[in-house]
Amino acid sequence: MSGTPLVSVVMPLYNNAGTVAAAARSILRQTVQDLELIVVDDGSSDGSADAVATLRDPRIRLLRRATNGGVSVARNRGLEEIRGRFMAPMDADDVCRPYRLARTLRVLEANPGIVACGGRALWKGWGWIPFTGRLPWGPDAVRAYMLFGMPSPHDALLFRSSVVREHGVRYPVNQRAADDYTFYRQCARHGGVDNVADVLVEYRCNRMGISNTRATEATARRLDGLREELSGLLPEPFSEQTLRFHARVGNGTGVSTGEELNASRLWLDTLERANRERRVYAPKGLALASAMVWFSICRNSAHLGVGAWRAWRHSTWAECYRPAISEYVGFVGSWALGRVSPSRRHAQGALDGL
Repeated sequence: MSGTPLVSVVMPLYNNAGTVAAAARSILRQTVQDLELIVVDDGSSDGSADAVATLRDPRIRLLRRATNGGVSVARNRGLEEIRGRFMAPMDADDVCRPYRLARTLRVLEANPGIVACGGRALWKGWGWIPFTGRLPWGPDAVRAYMLFGMPSPHDALLFRSSVVREHGVRYPVNQRAADDYTFYRQCARHGGVDNVADVLVEYRCNRMGISNTRATEATARRLDGLREELSGLLPEPFSEQTLRFHARVGNGTGVSTGEELNASRLWLDTLERANRERRVYAPKGLALASAMVWFSICRNSAHLGVGAWRAWRHSTWAECYRPAISEYVGFVGSWALGRVSPSRRHAQGALDGL
């Protein structure tokens, strides 16, 4: 490894003794070997730091905090120490594919105007089978997708370190949830963003993780970011009720009736019409982002039967987004489950707190 590593990986650590070794090894076994792994132990009481110390790899830098300050504080402590040209976040209870850094690094090195690049995740433990989600692709669509939420899983992202250093970008310390969306949006103010189609990380369902223990708080913090994005597009002030409706639509949350399905479609139409007037996002980029959202809404409303399918197939968005075969299978599977299981005869994909 060179004196200055190419990539700095920042991993906050708090009581993850059972998972941190696997997470760290998945970084140390990357095809990109010129890296440092900065592990910030945030006052763990279960021997997590000792589990890291046993790995004995010179690329690991273990920092210890005496008291627990929260994940944002730990991440920011790691950001103070980065030396690499690029920075990758990593959680202590997930694992990366060996090519995670290589695939996103290729994009950033080839495109100096891109400041962040992400990819797909394999989600394990959130349902009866693991699943992956589609992501927007191309700088215009990824930028436009920020109107609806986070365009990439946090642990799949690679950032240009110069943006973090020169603009003082940090994770918000007053947020104990959804700090990734805030950090991503700050970085995106200073350059382009993109994604690769590859699955780069495996997210393991941690019942004590933030996504489970602070889900409602995460939704509230997400609303703050969505409010700023939406304010930049809509010419008139909007109500809290409108914001929450936008959050449900942008999340691809299913609906209970055909009338509600039509209301979601009309809202997406409203956003595109406002964008044609104000040109906040590239029109084709927003059309692709809206199409992905609309497909998710229809799929999560599969209990409505053929009405949900027609709503997708007869929409203008079906012309600019071609779902993967697995997504079509999921659509049909959700409909079939609704036919035989009463528990599936309702809208899917709801966000806690909304």
